[in-house]
Amino acid sequence: MNDLTFERVPRDEPFQAPAADIPESQPLLLHYLNIIRRRKWLLLGAIVVAAVVGPIVTLLMTPKYTATATIEIKRESYQIVNVEGVEPDNAVDLEFYETQWGLLRSQTLAERVVAEMRLQDDPAFFEMFNNTEFAEKARERGAGGSAASERQERIRAAAAILLANGEIVPKRQSRLTDIQFTSPDPAFSTRVVNTWAEAFIEISLERRFDATSYARNFLEERLEQLRGRLQESERALVAYASNQRIINIPTGAPAGSENSSPAERPLVAEDLSTLNRELNEAIAARLQAQSRVRGRGGSTLRALANQTN
Repeated sequence: MNDLTFERVPRDEPFQAPAADIPESQPLLLHYLNIIRRRKWLLLGAIVVAAVVGPIVTLLMTPKYTATATIEIKRESYQIVNVEGVEPDNAVDLEFYETQWGLLRSQTLAERVVAEMRLQDDPAFFEMFNNTEFAEKARERGAGGSAASERQERIRAAAAILLANGEIVPKRQSRLTDIQFTSPDPAFSTRVVNTWAEAFIEISLERRFDATSYARNFLEERLEQLRGRLQESERALVAYASNQRIINIPTGAPAGSENSSPAERPLVAEDLSTLNRELNEAIAARLQAQSRVRGRGGSTLRALANQTN
């Protein structure tokens, strides 16, 4: 059996750290200078390698060129009555501009730029961004060996490349927005940002025209509905007049009237007018008869009185 032995450390002995390599009498700065002096050749070699390799790597790297196009996003004028204290809501403006920036970054707009520039059929475009797979597909499309179903796939791939290398940068406290695109070809970058801005303007105009067309179609449908209701009301009115024997008869236009067409009066009104006229005539005849009766009655009484006497 092995015997275990323990050694007790006295409590009054403090812990001693290992001695440092730096002598207490030597300053810290001098110590670092000694290290640099001992390894100066290694440091000089690293500097020379960096100075030689850096320019070589820079020359071998493909240069990138960023083109910028600036557009103004302006909201339509407010159709608000001039009332004191009525002002547009800033939150609504912010929502509008956020929506426009989202449309600038949308996949739909990028695909439209691709279609207008025909980038889906350009192998050089895909090779420029190291996409050899779609470059081969575009080359097959140029040779007539690619299926038409792959066109949309190439458009989506090209749009993804544009979105990955493009950037929408709104300018603070303004309605201006920068459209930036980076590529190895400066002329190509310029073409992309210009086409991007033009496509956005075209989409904005198309959306406004669609809204106007929708409003016009809605109003035309509403007018057609109202016209149909008016015709139904006119038919109901004619049917009611026929059932109640309310017939309009033409009357002569008043003299000097500009309207040459004869006026119309309902038959009921004509009957009432005739009855009123006949009533007036009957009343006049009755009054005349009463006056004659009274006159005859007085002469008769005078004659009877003379006979009695």
